[in-house]
Amino acid sequence: MDDTRYPCPACGAPADLSAGCAGCRRPPDPVAAEVVRLGREVAQLEPRVEQARRTYTELAGRLAATSRRRAELAAVVRAGVAASVVGPVPRSAPVSTVGTVSTPGAAEASTRTIQGLLFVLGGLLLGTAAVVFTAVAWASVGVGGRALILAAFTALALAVPLLAVRRGLRGTAETFAAVGLLLVVLDGYAAWSVDLGGVAGWPGSRYAALVGGASAAVAVAYGRLSGLTGPWFAALLGAQPVLPLLAAGARPDAAGWALVLLGVALLDLAVVVALRGRPGSAPLAGRVVAGAGHVVALTGAASCALVPLLLGRAAGTPLLAGAPLLLVALTAFGAARLVGGPVLRMLAAGLVVPVLAVALLRPVAELRPALLLLAAAVVAVGLAGAVRLLPASVRSEGAGPTTAGSGAAGSAMAGPAGAGPATAGSATAGSAADGGGGWRTGPRVGALLVAAGTAQVAALITGALAVAAVGRSLPPWGGAGTGPDLDWGWQVAPALALAFGATALLVPRRAWALLATAGAVAVLLAVPAGWPASWWAVLAVDLLGGVALLLTVLVRPVTRPAVLSSRALGGTVLLGHGLLVALADPVGALVASGVLVVAGLALALRRASGPYRRVAGAGLLVAQVALPGVAALAAFAAGAQPWWQARLAVAAAVLPLVAVLAARRHRADLTAYAVTGAVGAVAVPGLAPLVAAGNEPIALYAALAAVVVALVARWDRPTAQVETPSTAGGPSAVGAAPVVGGPSMVGGSSTVRGPSASRRPGTLVVGGALAGVAVLAALPTVLNALVSPYDGGGRIWSGVPAVVADPAGYPVGLALAALAVAVVLAGRGGRPPLLAALPFAAAALPVLLVAVGAPWPVLPGGVLLAGVAALLFAALAAPRPALAPTAVPVGAVLVAAGVLGLLATRAGTLAAEGALLVTAVVVAVGARAVEVRVAGSLAAVGAACALAV
Repeated sequence: MDDTRYPCPACGAPADLSAGCAGCRRPPDPVAAEVVRLGREVAQLEPRVEQARRTYTELAGRLAATSRRRAELAAVVRAGVAASVVGPVPRSAPVSTVGTVSTPGAAEASTRTIQGLLFVLGGLLLGTAAVVFTAVAWASVGVGGRALILAAFTALALAVPLLAVRRGLRGTAETFAAVGLLLVVLDGYAAWSVDLGGVAGWPGSRYAALVGGASAAVAVAYGRLSGLTGPWFAALLGAQPVLPLLAAGARPDAAGWALVLLGVALLDLAVVVALRGRPGSAPLAGRVVAGAGHVVALTGAASCALVPLLLGRAAGTPLLAGAPLLLVALTAFGAARLVGGPVLRMLAAGLVVPVLAVALLRPVAELRPALLLLAAAVVAVGLAGAVRLLPASVRSEGAGPTTAGSGAAGSAMAGPAGAGPATAGSATAGSAADGGGGWRTGPRVGALLVAAGTAQVAALITGALAVAAVGRSLPPWGGAGTGPDLDWGWQVAPALALAFGATALLVPRRAWALLATAGAVAVLLAVPAGWPASWWAVLAVDLLGGVALLLTVLVRPVTRPAVLSSRALGGTVLLGHGLLVALADPVGALVASGVLVVAGLALALRRASGPYRRVAGAGLLVAQVALPGVAALAAFAAGAQPWWQARLAVAAAVLPLVAVLAARRHRADLTAYAVTGAVGAVAVPGLAPLVAAGNEPIALYAALAAVVVALVARWDRPTAQVETPSTAGGPSAVGAAPVVGGPSMVGGSSTVRGPSASRRPGTLVVGGALAGVAVLAALPTVLNALVSPYDGGGRIWSGVPAVVADPAGYPVGLALAALAVAVVLAGRGGRPPLLAALPFAAAALPVLLVAVGAPWPVLPGGVLLAGVAALLFAALAAPRPALAPTAVPVGAVLVAAGVLGLLATRAGTLAAEGALLVTAVVVAVGARAVEVRVAGSLAAVGAACALAV
């Protein structure tokens, strides 16, 4: 395929690398040719990439199935070894279940099993008897006998497991050990019941805590002595209520209970850490039980810690209101770091940062509430700086190490080389330095939450103040008072700056420019809140800030699209807010509108490629739309009457046509924006008499606006039409979207100009709407001119009517003439559509004759002759698709109106009937169609009969 041919980026004509463009004589463009060649190459590589993806998916599925099969067979092997099965596994049955084959007549259970079962049942019965005895028969025995009985039972229950373990009866030993440890607790209860040693006088909670602690200690010692598992669980359960029972007597507040429950949670955590890494089911069960206790205790501690945080006081001072909750968060982080997984460690680390922020800000809210916003921003900056100072391994805690295999898999699945901004080397380095977690790790996410939350709160306050500033300027032209005197208003702007700065410290460097623009806009909107600012001060801040942002766009137009758009949008927001605030006074509104026009034109005149074209086009559009408003505001500020304001606005709406011509000749990439701006600039003044300047003729305004829109639509046509060359995979061209990837910027447009781009639907819709408004406004005047143009002249043969000029018809007549011109201008093709303009021109004739006061029979005679001419033209001219549907109705209406007007006298009636007879005879003789000649003949007969009568 020839790689030297390409479509011209300027005009779209065919071009090659040897002679350049054949249309506009532009020199050869190797870059454009390379774009076309790369489009073909991308289309060829796409099926190969798809084939590779399918191959990878198939191999990955086979790998997973093979690994699963291997795991199943390995499980079978391990089960066989554990059951001490002698003999190899048959090769014919890869997956087999190893079991014991029962022999008919064999024993159902061994002697050891029967012994263990009996011991377990005996232990359960013994424990039940001990409980019943302690609860029921206790009072019938003396103190010494009671102590002796319980001691004997306890010693017997604790001695039996030691013998059972030696004989291999582990289940029996566990049962009797549980019974013995239960008897230890019952011993404590019995001592309390009989007041042994005066313990009944002790506080109940303290004694219960001592019993629980002693039982736990006995269980630990017994577990180490016997080697059983149950005593360790008993010790864990017995130790749980010790600290709460000891603290209950002191009646602590919510903060104290939070600390007590934190102690319980730390005890459970110590057990989990001690059992970590030990194999077997018993350590696993111990970790589960201790972990559940840790979660329950930590949840209770967090619930209690919320109480002092909400009340704003802990330990009698507001400074420690957030300390209990911070301790809970630190405990959770320590637990996650010791025994948690990567995700849990990341979440716990991220939770510490906002909790620390709350703990720091709660005393400020209690002691200095007026400084809370600024304090929050300072805390956000401090936390963001602290997080950035942390080592990379701490910042990415919980992300887990990046293995070579995962890195290779990630590189393989990322796509072809160069598909993203980061190379393989940078990705590897980032994973090694940051633990594979990137910036989305615990502490950074938590700090970002604090900074972004502070920025959002400050931005909401700023938005409310900005809306209030606009509300003070409404209704327009009524002046505006000064802003509110807020004690905390001065800190909104610095708080915004600090919050956005803290957010910038935590996000990638590519987002700094966007945050800087957003922060600058928010700070400028918040500056007037520092004092009772007048609307002039707010306007000055908005205009200066908006112009400064747009100047940065003008100085550096070649930047990233997102940054460029954000700066332009920020400047537009400030200028728009200033314009709304300036509605308090016409002079202020005039100044704000003038700044908008100047800024928009400056953006449009600056030449640059790439994304700046959209900014320049938007500036041109805004300037065009604002021009009529500037003219109207200038007239209003000068004290002119409303009709002069409307007329100046309409006159100023013609100026955007210059921009359309200039864009068409010198800046073709801005033509669409110029056309839209011109249409918008003329549409609003064209409808202005509907809402303002009510004495002005709406028909004339709308018709003139329709003429301008038609002229713009006529100019909005392509200069060249190029058929898009096809490549493998579909149509593609320089400036169009390639087969794979985003739109190319070569050629300055994302599409090739063609016949479909010759008219913009929005332009025709606006023009049609304006024309419809003009027609509706002119319709009553037209009907009056056709039906009853003279006062008292409605009766037949009543004499020559009196003629009175009606100057009010001039605007309507001119509007109808303007609509005729608009229709001609809006026509497609080389020949103007005169037939489409015929109804408007025919309607304008009687209206203008009535306006000038034409004497009778000039008005009805002229209308009759015009109607006759239309009918003759329809009958005698060469056939056209729109000739008869347009000319016949128009001619019939004019003939009827003319005949009606001539009925005032006998002579006029005869003249009208004679004219009809002559017209019918001409049609009957010279019409091209047979059916038309027949109709003319019938009409001639009728006219002759009427004339004879």
